[in-house]
Amino acid sequence: MESMTESATTDRYLDDLAHLIAREGLSPFESDIARLVVRLRASGICSVAVDVLADHRAPDVVRQRAFAIATGCLGQSSTRPITCAA
Repeated sequence: MESMTESATTDRYLDDLAHLIAREGLSPFESDIARLVVRLRASGICSVAVDVLADHRAPDVVRQRAFAIATGCLGQSSTRPITCAA
C-alpha cells in the first residue's frame, strides 16, 4: 500500500504530466507514457484505454483521452483487476 506521501507525489506527477501533454503533445513524453503503461498493467489495470495509450500509431488526441481514462483508474481500489471501459 502506498503511503500518503507516495500517493501525493504520484498524483502531482501525473497532474503535471497531463498538463505538459496537453500543451506539448505526447511525443516529448513517450518514455513517461511507456513507464506509466507498465505501471498500469502491473496494477491490474487492463483496459482498452491502456492499450490505446500504448499504441504509438493511434492519433495523439485519442491517446490523450486514453491517458485521462487510464490514470483515472489508478485511484480506484479493488481486489480484482480493474477494467475501466474507454
